[in-house]
Amino acid sequence: MGKADKLLEQAKQHLEPDEVVEAAVMGAYEAKLMGNDTVRNGVLVATDRRVVFYAKKLGGFDLESFPFGKHLFV
Repeated sequence: MGKADKLLEQAKQHLEPDEVVEAAVMGAYEAKLMGNDTVRNGVLVATDRRVVFYAKKLGGFDLESFPFGKHLFV
């Protein structure tokens, strides 16, 4: 099992029980760690209702959620 697959399985634990994963891809984002800029690697997950970025970190995880709004897609 690759890193992306492992992170996706961990991210799924934070989704709603009936939420469906449509696609997932490895990615990275800039973050602050102890006042310094750093890059955090994780998985970007598109579900049937939102986009979630999940990254494992020492002692826990980062999870950011971006729900779809009516205005996002036409």
